[in-house]
Amino acid sequence: YILRGLVRDATPGPWYSNVNDLVGGWYVNTGNKPASQSGSRVGDAEVADFCSEANARLIALAPDLALLVADLSDEVEKVSLALGWHSESVDRIRDLLVRVREIETRAGGTQE
Repeated sequence: YILRGLVRDATPGPWYSNVNDLVGGWYVNTGNKPASQSGSRVGDAEVADFCSEANARLIALAPDLALLVADLSDEVEKVSLALGWHSESVDRIRDLLVRVREIETRAGGTQE
């Protein structure tokens, strides 16, 4: 899946949203601490900077959400194939899988 490849190729996590107490705003990094206590000198990597709090929180969740969607997509596909019959629920599941594939296509990256 493209989503798994994107997570694999991105900065290793986990990612955290934190206040940037040096220049203001919010940022996302691999250390769960403010900018003044973070950075490459202590082994943290910056992922995003100069964000609103909401954007920083969403960015920090992105790798976990991407892997969750990929895992759920796998399981849903197995279940819908195993049921082998059509119902409104199975049709809805298939529609959701199509949306997942569209998001992966929009995201780009390499398949795993």
